[in-house]
Amino acid sequence: MHNSIILVHGDYNTNTANLMSYGYTPVFLWSHALLALDWFRFVPHDLLLTPMQGKTKKFLIYCRDWTGTREYRLKFQELVAKTGLLDSSQTSISKTVDSIHIKDYTPSNPTYNVIDRTIFNQLNDNAYTSGASATYVASDFNNTDISIVLETVFDVDFVHLTEKTLRAIACGHPFIVVAGPGSLTFLRKYGFKTFSPYINEDYDQEPDAITRLAKVIDTMCELDNLPVDQYNKIISKITRIAKFNQKHFFSKKFFNQIVDQYQVDMQNALTQIKSQTTGKNFLMYVREGKIQKKLPMGKKAREIRKSKLSVLRKIRRQNGLYRNIKPNAEQ
Repeated sequence: MHNSIILVHGDYNTNTANLMSYGYTPVFLWSHALLALDWFRFVPHDLLLTPMQGKTKKFLIYCRDWTGTREYRLKFQELVAKTGLLDSSQTSISKTVDSIHIKDYTPSNPTYNVIDRTIFNQLNDNAYTSGASATYVASDFNNTDISIVLETVFDVDFVHLTEKTLRAIACGHPFIVVAGPGSLTFLRKYGFKTFSPYINEDYDQEPDAITRLAKVIDTMCELDNLPVDQYNKIISKITRIAKFNQKHFFSKKFFNQIVDQYQVDMQNALTQIKSQTTGKNFLMYVREGKIQKKLPMGKKAREIRKSKLSVLRKIRRQNGLYRNIKPNAEQ
C-alpha cells in the first residue's frame, strides 16, 4: 500500500533524486565496512604482519580485473610504466579475464585504450580469483610503504569504497585511493585520518576522471623523486597515521557509527513512506489486470494475469471485501 519502496544501497552521495523518481526511498549503508570487519578480523592478532626494515618497494598495487568499471586500470598501469614507477612498485595484472587476453581487449571507453600493450609484459601475471580481495598477504604489506588502491568503480561522481580500501586500513598501511571524487572526505567523515600534507591529496577533489588519474600518478611521482632522507621522514609520519586508522577500524566506535547511522536513516525512511500511503500503486496493479483483459495476449501473459487476479481475489476474500456487511447504528 506504500507509494515507494525502501532501497538500501552502498553508494554515498549518489543521485538519490534519480532513485526517488523510480519510486524508491534510498537508505545508505556502508555494508562493505561491515563485511571487511569480519573478513580481516584476524589482522590484529597476526604476528607475521610486521613491517620490514629496508623495504623492497615503495608502492603496492593490486590489479586483477580490467573489464567493465575497472577499465581505467589499463591506462593506470600504462602511466605507471611510462613514468618510470615500475621499479618502485610491486604490481601485477591478470593477463586473461573471462577468456579474453589483455592484448585482444578493446575498452568500451576509448580513453582507456593503451597504445603500447607490450608494457604488460613487464608485469607479473596475477592469477588470483575475485575472492582474493577478502584476504590479505602479510608479506606484501611488510615489504612496501604505500598501498595504491584501485577501487571497483572510478568513472563516477559518487563514493563507493569496498574491502580493497579497507584492507589497507586494516593492515595499518598508508594509502592513495584511486576511486570516485570525495573518497578521502568520506573516510574522514567516519573518523579516519588521511595523509595530507605529507602526501598531496588534491586528486581526491578532482571531478574529471582522466585528470584525477593523472593527479594520482603525479602524487606517486612526487613521492618517488624525493631524497631518501626526506622520503623516510614522510613514511614515518604517515605510518603513524595508518596505525591510528587501523586502531579506529577495529574499534567499537567505528562499528557503532556505521550501524547507528543506518538505523537513523532507516527510521527516517520508514517515517517517510508511512506518510505516503495512498495505495496508488496497488490500485494501478488492479487496473493493469483489468486493462489486460481487453488486450490480445499470448499464453504466458494470460497465465501471469490469471495468477495476479487470483491473488487479488484471495486478498479481497480474506479481508471481507466480497461480503455484504451492514454497519450497525453506532457505526
